[in-house]
Amino acid sequence: MSRFAKFMVTLVGIILVLLAVFELGQLYPIPWLTEWLAEMTVSYPMVWSSLLIVFAAVAGIVGILMIIVGLFRPVKVNTLTYEGDHGQLTIPQRALERDLQYRLVSQLNLIDPDVQIKLRNRHRVRVKIDSMVSDKAKLESVAQQAAVIAQDYLSQQLGLKVEQPVVQVRPADHERKLTVV
Repeated sequence: MSRFAKFMVTLVGIILVLLAVFELGQLYPIPWLTEWLAEMTVSYPMVWSSLLIVFAAVAGIVGILMIIVGLFRPVKVNTLTYEGDHGQLTIPQRALERDLQYRLVSQLNLIDPDVQIKLRNRHRVRVKIDSMVSDKAKLESVAQQAAVIAQDYLSQQLGLKVEQPVVQVRPADHERKLTVV
């Protein structure tokens, strides 16, 4: 989630919580709010006040959830940026995925690997690899080797903090699937 999206979700959540407090302040006594609202509004019939309680409660819950999502969801970035003495180097996420795909094909002879990299702020990264291999007997060892290659490439060569890579390897005939977490 980008910083702007996080800001907007948090802002909408705050507005929903304030609307819920406003509606509940019309129905239940909140010391300073009820007096102020009594001067500004007309009293509602009982049916409408019951519906307003339900809508206010739902708006409040949705608002609180949106605030939590806006505050605690990690920021996702699409490029990796390195600062140096001579300038700034920006590497797109897709270039990292393609490079790791090439390394897996050239070193392990994987068939059509699908690499998904999720870049986060502060140089953190998650990686998921889904591929096929022609030799059924070596599924587990190939999956472990692919995880080691991904870990080495991202952490040692690029200096990223890598969570444990998720590697799914299946035989070319799709009989059995093996997942290494």
